[in-house]
Amino acid sequence: NQFGSARAMATWEKAYEEFHGKRGLSAKPALLGISRGGLYVNAWTRLHPDRVSVLYLDNGVCDIRSWPGGVALTHQSKGSPKDWALYKTEFGYANDEEAKAKSLQPAEGLLPAIKAGVFLISCHGTADKTVPFEDNAAHVIKLWQDNGGRVKLFPKEGGDHHPHGLPDPKPLIEVLTAEVK
Repeated sequence: NQFGSARAMATWEKAYEEFHGKRGLSAKPALLGISRGGLYVNAWTRLHPDRVSVLYLDNGVCDIRSWPGGVALTHQSKGSPKDWALYKTEFGYANDEEAKAKSLQPAEGLLPAIKAGVFLISCHGTADKTVPFEDNAAHVIKLWQDNGGRVKLFPKEGGDHHPHGLPDPKPLIEVLTAEVK
């Protein structure tokens, strides 16, 4: 529960060195962010847009105010008071106001990823009450679309937060295998 913090990214640096540096796996992997995992993959993509081929968000958290903060932005999120407290501790925020004011906005810092050619995929429930699409991945998608980035959407009409993925994963697998080199 490090929410894509600097401490989490230090661990990711070690993992990247192990998998790419020592084991020879792809220098530009596809990153999969499921739910809170969206915070981690977005954080890594901000730091290393040149080390990502695909940014895949599956009902991915992109705005910490929405989840775990539970702040009603355009849609009310269920939030998670326990995880909100952990988030504030992880980032050293004294209170809710500081956390809301200083947290990154969903698309903030991701423009270099578009310029680096990162392909964005979103699989999302259109009725997600835990991580509302409109307050999270929709902002990242808009940034990609407004700046000529490549985007593939897999909306699940009427779908809530669970289950993740697609009922038939074949279309997603085809897109991923075509993109990852």
